[in-house]
Amino acid sequence: MGMLTDFFVSPADIAADYEFALINEEDNTAFETYERREYKKLTSLELAQLRALLAHQPFSIDAHMLEVVSSEKHEGITEAFPDEFRDMLADIRAEQIPDLAKKWSAAIIEEINYSPTVLELVLSDLRDLAQIARNSGKGLYMWCNV
Repeated sequence: MGMLTDFFVSPADIAADYEFALINEEDNTAFETYERREYKKLTSLELAQLRALLAHQPFSIDAHMLEVVSSEKHEGITEAFPDEFRDMLADIRAEQIPDLAKKWSAAIIEEINYSPTVLELVLSDLRDLAQIARNSGKGLYMWCNV
């Protein structure tokens, strides 16, 4: 199955419960409660590299990583996008996405085998989710599980 990565919009007070909503499939909580997109193999490291790229800064783990919001009782990891990163994503214009995807692909340190074309789809989804999050006063989150 490999690593699963979900991006989702949520109020801060229930974001850490996302994994429980996924596990509890019989009531479809995750599908009804969260606006979400599913990918594979993306981690907070690739997102941190994107954040540095959008901020026009050299990449730094200390400065660009997402914030872990899940507890140790979870199998997966839920991380929050800081509001400034969410807003940078929300402000991406459609015509910027192809060039940004190429730059992000070149900046990715780990090998995830995502072409710039696939990263264009990821960027479009992240932009759309970031706009939904900002417009609704909610946060943008990432959940990963191996």
